[in-house]
Amino acid sequence: MSNSWANDDTYKLVGPNMTNSISARITRAKIEEKAKEAPEDYKSEVQVYLNPECRYAISIRPNLSEMFGQIVRFYYPLVLPLSISIVLMIIAHQLNLLEKEGQVYPCHRILWSQVTPMSSVMPSRLLSSVLPMMSFVWIKTDFNLLGEQGIDFGVLPIMMYFISIGVVLVLTLSSCLTVFVFGNVLSKLMKKLFSANSLAEDIIVDTAINTVNRFPQILSAALIAIGASTCGALSLCLGTLFHFLKLFKMYKSYTEWLLKKSLGIENLVKTQDDFEKMYFHLSLGLLWALVSVLNLPSLLAWSHHTSLGIFQPLSPDHSYIVSVIYCLSLNFIWHDSQPDKFRTGYHLVSLSFQFASVLTVLFGLVTLYRLNYILSFVMICLTAHQVFAPIDLQKQFIRETAAVEEVTAAVEEVSDDNKEKND
Repeated sequence: MSNSWANDDTYKLVGPNMTNSISARITRAKIEEKAKEAPEDYKSEVQVYLNPECRYAISIRPNLSEMFGQIVRFYYPLVLPLSISIVLMIIAHQLNLLEKEGQVYPCHRILWSQVTPMSSVMPSRLLSSVLPMMSFVWIKTDFNLLGEQGIDFGVLPIMMYFISIGVVLVLTLSSCLTVFVFGNVLSKLMKKLFSANSLAEDIIVDTAINTVNRFPQILSAALIAIGASTCGALSLCLGTLFHFLKLFKMYKSYTEWLLKKSLGIENLVKTQDDFEKMYFHLSLGLLWALVSVLNLPSLLAWSHHTSLGIFQPLSPDHSYIVSVIYCLSLNFIWHDSQPDKFRTGYHLVSLSFQFASVLTVLFGLVTLYRLNYILSFVMICLTAHQVFAPIDLQKQFIRETAAVEEVTAAVEEVSDDNKEKND
């Protein structure tokens, strides 16, 4: 009785009335290379001592729920890189649909309809089989590393990918709940951190937060200075906090716009499309949060050296470069008007995010330090596009074209009816 899914195999011994059962975990030692010639010496076994005066009917079957739990327990570190891959794929589809339809779709809608293991895991599996055949590729893929350690099996990445989809879905819904319900609490907490106890201090802090929201250059410079004097992971965590504060401000502005629209107040500058961009900033907030979690070891390492001084920089700091790139990107993609649907070339940025999602699965499942380079690459691509991509105000979108065609068809139908009546 052996199973190659995990080192601990779980089986259920079921009695004759199908109600009495015992779960038995069979721990197997990993077979060494020299012992593979005689694997029968390493077989797992269960010894059952029974009363010879009684009669028994025993059936042994795998306990799938326990085995699945064992897989999650052994391979839960894969959830973080796979979650990053899923968020990158969500942003890729958002940008692709923005290019085609001029609309930003919610994260959970794309997660249910567009993101599957076929989009990331299968291409990475194919590349891991092809790359070793190329002599100029000297970097081992993480699939090869898992195979060398003897802890890989065929459906492992697919199973963990589905689990990661569930994790990202929970993160997305909880983030929306935090912004919609607890955004005001988060804003008040920020004021408490700055000791805004009086009305004047409260107004000053609120003005400062609004100024940072309108002028991201101030926030970008402050975060870079904090990262240089402490560690990059701290600036990433603070940037994530400000990202969700920004989302709350966007949602608050959206509710005020809905109220004015319901009251029939005219001259509303913003439209529904302007507030749909909140979904894109929510995806970026999730990406910031996952990058912060990825670099938490740097923050913990810096916190152990705070006795030398709060502003004592961490050296070496593996999170510093990615934090500088992400903080600099605030200058260009922080604005509520971003992303601009009239910019061209969103499909190229979408391809870069999809490529990065595949690379994350291919090279970042085990060697997590590589993920910072991949995440820096996608942010550079997104920022460069928002800066240098040309704007085409005559750009046509699928839904607008479809609406025009419907109106044209209706007009033609009415004209045909009028002709028939005149005849």
